[in-house]
Amino acid sequence: MSSIDSNFLTSKISSSSLDLSNAQKTLESAKDGLFDLSSITSGGDSFISTTDAAGATTGTSQSQLPNTTDSNGNFVATGSYASQIQQYQQYISQLEQQIQEYEQQIQQYNTQLEAEKAELEATNQKIAATEQELQNYENQKAAKEAQYENVLAQIDQAEANNEDGEQDVVINSLTSKLNTLSTEITLLGINISSKSAELETYKEQASASQATIADLEEKISSTETLKTTAELQKTDAQEKLCAAQEAKAAEDAAKAAAAKAAAEAAKKAAECESDSDDSDSSTSSSSSSSTSNKTVDGNSIMSMVSDEEKAIIEEEGIDLTEKNSDGSAKYIIAQGGTSSTDYHVYEVDSSGNGSSLARKYAEDEGYDIVEEGYGNIYDASNEDYDDCYYAEREVYNVTGVCEDTGDVTMECSTKDYATASPLSFDLEGDGVKTSDELIRYDIDGDGKLDTINDSADAILVFDADGDGISGEDGSECFGDNTDLDGDGKADGYKDGFEALKALADQEGLVDGVYDTTLDEEDLKVLEEKYGLQIKTDGYNSEASSLFDAGITEINLATTDETTLHKNFDGKQNDLMTQEGATFVVNGEEREYADIWHAKKDE
Repeated sequence: MSSIDSNFLTSKISSSSLDLSNAQKTLESAKDGLFDLSSITSGGDSFISTTDAAGATTGTSQSQLPNTTDSNGNFVATGSYASQIQQYQQYISQLEQQIQEYEQQIQQYNTQLEAEKAELEATNQKIAATEQELQNYENQKAAKEAQYENVLAQIDQAEANNEDGEQDVVINSLTSKLNTLSTEITLLGINISSKSAELETYKEQASASQATIADLEEKISSTETLKTTAELQKTDAQEKLCAAQEAKAAEDAAKAAAAKAAAEAAKKAAECESDSDDSDSSTSSSSSSSTSNKTVDGNSIMSMVSDEEKAIIEEEGIDLTEKNSDGSAKYIIAQGGTSSTDYHVYEVDSSGNGSSLARKYAEDEGYDIVEEGYGNIYDASNEDYDDCYYAEREVYNVTGVCEDTGDVTMECSTKDYATASPLSFDLEGDGVKTSDELIRYDIDGDGKLDTINDSADAILVFDADGDGISGEDGSECFGDNTDLDGDGKADGYKDGFEALKALADQEGLVDGVYDTTLDEEDLKVLEEKYGLQIKTDGYNSEASSLFDAGITEINLATTDETTLHKNFDGKQNDLMTQEGATFVVNGEEREYADIWHAKKDE
């Protein structure tokens, strides 16, 4: 196709007297099927439609889920059963909310996907229509260009034969027609360019829609995977919740049974109390310095006392529950020396010194039953006596007698008279230990420094005198020298377990049966009111917050029974444990125990 010679066309138009009105009519008639000039000049609606790319749907904010997991990556609650149940219920609730949000996201993505597919279909239809229109314009333009070449040839021929001017009218007519064709060809070229741009835009829209569809399909797939994972986690948590609920129910049943048994035992003990002194027979202390007692089977102990000594008790009218003036037990039962298998009844004074009934009522009193030995017993501070002081033996004192000396209740001293106790917390989980280092610390709170092995674990302390410093001496630890009321005197607790329970009871934080846990809120109360803190670097270190050490829960035992491990560290220190005495540090359950420190300078 020949190109239009614009210079030639211009010269023809300027040199000829064209009928412009006729040319305008020709142009108007040629406009059909080309483009709407008014829409171009008036800024008509654009044919380009835009769609927003589908983005990620943002759900409602979620609480951060706990991050303690098992080997399979599933959440594991810690702490007491009640705490575990609460954690699992909260976790399941969060998972249900998360699953609901995933479902909403999937629904939103599917809605966007359907809309995007519909948009793509519409765009493809526009592409097909535009391609057809473009082809029509190109065909029209080719036809007009062919006509243009034909008219141009006619003009050339007419000019060649116009020697006498007879062809001027023909030439003018042909020139006008040529002018009209040139205008039509130009407008068709504009339409072709416009349609080409329009087609390219539609194709870009289609490509963007296809990318958006692929992205939405990927998001739907990944969100469905997350939903499935959350549903599996929910199922696992529900199973663990059921297990925790069953365990707590069993624990509650055991506590209820223990409480019932304790009540029945207390009732029986009350029935067996001596009518002569109800108040004195309910509690006892083996001597002025023994305060850590546990209830034992009194009948089995009395069975190892000879019938002759029992006869002395009955014939002399001795009340085994009698107390000295300071409230200490006047009569105790102990092994007759470290190598003896016999047990004897000893009458001791307030200082813990005395002799057996068999010795006191010996030959001069008509009871010739002493086979050997002196029959004396002394406090541990009397180191001149190797075989007869308390430190080597367990000492029992009678708390109640029914009808005869064969039916009694007793308590057993588990404390070396030369020791003092504080509760020690095993932060590392490797057992409560003492250090090889000897330090000076007032372990019994009497105002005098004692030489003891330092603790290798953490010591629970409080501020008894309100001076803002916790754990200044043994009276501000939890043991047999604890001074909760801050009057400068030991309150008489038999061990650290009892002292800690007393503090919790005093604030009404536990009931000793169904609620035996000091949780975070309880510990905050005790820290604010009593300065409850922990020493993690020995007795002489500075106390810090339990929470700084990672301790969030302390469980008190439901029993008063204790077990004494004599010389547990090979340094003459004893360790008292109690079943159920645990705490939670950094999400892990550990045990705490009562160390009975031997004072090395006594």
